[in-house]
Amino acid sequence: MKAAVYHNHKDIRIEELEEPEIGSDEVLIRVKTCGICGSDVHLLEGKWAVEDERVIMGHEFSGIVEKKGENVGDLKKGGRVVVDPNIICGSCYYCRLDTRNYYCSNRKVIGWGGWLNGGFSELVKAPRNVVYELPDTVSFEQAAMVEPIACALRGVDNTRIKSGDRVVILGAGSMGLLLLQLVLMAGASSVLVTDIQGIRLKRATELGADRTINSGNEDVERAVQDATDGIGADVVFEAAGTAKTASQTVKLIRRGGKVCLFGVVPQEEFIRIKPFELYYKEATLVSSFCNPFTFQRAIELLRNKKINVTGLITHRYPLADIKSAFKTMLEDSTRCKVMIEI
Repeated sequence: MKAAVYHNHKDIRIEELEEPEIGSDEVLIRVKTCGICGSDVHLLEGKWAVEDERVIMGHEFSGIVEKKGENVGDLKKGGRVVVDPNIICGSCYYCRLDTRNYYCSNRKVIGWGGWLNGGFSELVKAPRNVVYELPDTVSFEQAAMVEPIACALRGVDNTRIKSGDRVVILGAGSMGLLLLQLVLMAGASSVLVTDIQGIRLKRATELGADRTINSGNEDVERAVQDATDGIGADVVFEAAGTAKTASQTVKLIRRGGKVCLFGVVPQEEFIRIKPFELYYKEATLVSSFCNPFTFQRAIELLRNKKINVTGLITHRYPLADIKSAFKTMLEDSTRCKVMIEI
């Protein structure tokens, strides 16, 4: 099989590899589409550590069942599926809490090394319990967006948005635009979206944003005050993944408001927040990690056409041209979601 193998910093190569061998509780999947996540870019750029020197990345993928283990009786060969890349042990302290989470002490992620090779490959194996069947109405390309939707659902769940809330989303990349659609669905009365790219703000408007602000040349704090009668937002999502925007969040909420740190700020960076402002506003500060048990809900949103993902996909590349795909991710600031078609 052909696969894109990460060897080192900025070194990814198309190679011919042996077909993965599956265990009795595993499924072999022929990948059809795999999205490039920002974390894949961080890995390629050497910003994140991986378990092995040679890794097949890609954790946002869909495909068809090629083979199944002897204990997998409910999936059909040729069946259309999508995979939650997170594999948890089910027996550690965190897995036994009464809240659904992916804090697992032994968590492994498909696409991050070892036998857990990912979707930038013709074939991938996965445990049966993380494989979800797809409705016929959901395309493979749409299905490759299930993992990002599931992550966005976790963020919205963690803020407990109420009908009538006024929401601000900092960042109009693919995740910010998914959050936009979900908070509108949850009942937000108005949503203001910021970004530094006009094309991204145009997409936000098309998807229902009530107001957009170009943070490169407009005063975001003043715009939020104007939009909320001088009170501030009920909920602010940081979805740009920068220390600057994360530091700005508390300034934008009303007293008693909530902040969700959703974007992934680089690990070595710090944010500046005044403790007194948190105290005075009695602010709630939450974060959102991963997509614990939100996959089925994400599939249902796609099945019933409640969320638009096709409009977020701006670039498509074959596996053989994956270097160009990563170049687009790194250099084209107008791009949104980049897909690898296999």
